[in-house]
Amino acid sequence: MQRQHLKAKAEQIEVAAKGITEAAVSAMIALEEEDSCRPAALWCDLWGETQNLHESERAFPLPGYHEPDESGQAFRSRTG
Repeated sequence: MQRQHLKAKAEQIEVAAKGITEAAVSAMIALEEEDSCRPAALWCDLWGETQNLHESERAFPLPGYHEPDESGQAFRSRTG
């Protein structure tokens, strides 16, 4: 069961990482082309992709890890 859980998490992270990479590359290309409108829109896409990664982390948390505390830091349980 845990193996399936970890496999599902790995697949979601892989998809999110691909989206982040594509958005970052597109933004860098737009910056090189000095297209004044595209970088802002592409950075918004990048932000959206990073949020997808955070959502997958909440959906499939790693064993022993918990939601971030007030400071935004995730912590590892002592029993995990």
